[in-house]
Amino acid sequence: MMIGTMNETMKSVGGSVELKRKLDNGALISSTEGERKAADMSAKMRQSAEEVKGQPFSVKLEWSRLRREQGNVIFKRGEWAEAMDVYMTCLVAISNEEGEVEESEREISLPVLLNLAQCALNMRAASKCIQFCDHAESLSTGIGKHSHKVLFRRGKAKIIRGDFKGGRKDFLQCREICGNPSMQGGETEMKEIERELKKLDVLVKKGKKDEGIRKKAMKRVMGGGEVRVYEGGDGRAAEGTNGHGTKKDGEKTSEYDSKKEEAKIEENVKQWLPLVVLVLAILMCLK
Repeated sequence: MMIGTMNETMKSVGGSVELKRKLDNGALISSTEGERKAADMSAKMRQSAEEVKGQPFSVKLEWSRLRREQGNVIFKRGEWAEAMDVYMTCLVAISNEEGEVEESEREISLPVLLNLAQCALNMRAASKCIQFCDHAESLSTGIGKHSHKVLFRRGKAKIIRGDFKGGRKDFLQCREICGNPSMQGGETEMKEIERELKKLDVLVKKGKKDEGIRKKAMKRVMGGGEVRVYEGGDGRAAEGTNGHGTKKDGEKTSEYDSKKEEAKIEENVKQWLPLVVLVLAILMCLK
């Protein structure tokens, strides 16, 4: 973070910087981690906006491409939160000028939103991934509506959220697009889609089986018996867990069930999506 960098620089002189939040009564209190990250991101966005201020669109476009390549390097290291910061700064190059919107959305908005969605997906922040994909799908030129990547990533995120019906719908639409003979690399994408659909079928079947176990367990409870069962690897009920396919330590049996992980991440990433709107506000101030 920028504040952390400043504090490192000031160590030699014994100084430090701390971000404070001013209350309505004038009192100052220490900021939260989320507020510090939001302030740091806002500063980065403003700095990036200054770098491209007054430049022709062709220069902004090339600047955005270079920034995205930097983000890709960070992404490949598995530093997804840091990559998101870099991808976000690319958005300051967006143009709403007549004659530039189509290229702006094709070369900046859509690729960046897809990058952000993938980062969120990798971090198991499914709701954020869905929001990024929804923004991509709603781009004014309609380019996002025909992107198989938007549908595929959103489909995976919906499954993480437990929306199996919505996930299947996105996968089937994605398969339809990839099945078009004119699409390059469609066969590879089709194989990946089929793999995800098979995983989904397994999850749905397991969910139905777990529901049956749960109902049997409830009957035993109503009859006064104590229930401590779960679905074992051999398909039989085994002791040692509750009746919802959940181990004692709370770990879900489904590979897609990560609501607890997402809840932990939610606070850390909630400030990123609104910054898409902030970019436009910054650009308006700098004109």
